Amino acid sequence: MEQGIVSPREGQQFDVCLAKASRYCSDRDRCEKEIRRKLNEWHCPVLIHDQIIGRLKLEGFLDELRYAKNYCRGKFRMNGWGRVKIMASLLQNGISKSMIHEAFGEIDDDGYQASLKDILEKKWKVTGGQGIVRRNKTAVHAISKGYEASLVYVMLNQIIRQ
Repeated sequence: MEQGIVSPREGQQFDVCLAKASRYCSDRDRCEKEIRRKLNEWHCPVLIHDQIIGRLKLEGFLDELRYAKNYCRGKFRMNGWGRVKIMASLLQNGISKSMIHEAFGEIDDDGYQASLKDILEKKWKVTGGQGIVRRNKTAVHAISKGYEASLVYVMLNQIIRQ
């Protein structure tokens, strides 16, 4: 078959796969990687994946910047993740660094620092040990949540001095 000519069967598959993908995207924001994974699970022909993705973008079902912004907001507010962990997760989902940096605008710097301070203070209170051991356990906890190590140690030193 010539390229660009779609058989009736392929046209039906396209319509079915597009309808499924549209419903899947209307549930919540999705990234392109999630859509491609679902299209494979639904056994949609690989030849029509790009067409479906293009149509979803055209119709507003798929917008990776909107996805990245919502992801940043949600992971920061609901899970208490820091920028490092959010960035790693978004990169894994195929989101570009420029979009990620634009999406980080959704996280207020004052709120970010207040969240880190709260995490550090809570962990400091419940952590046992003395001196450097207690300090490192507290710092590792915040770093594992995705906060920048340099910021963690600066803020932790402020908390310890209080």
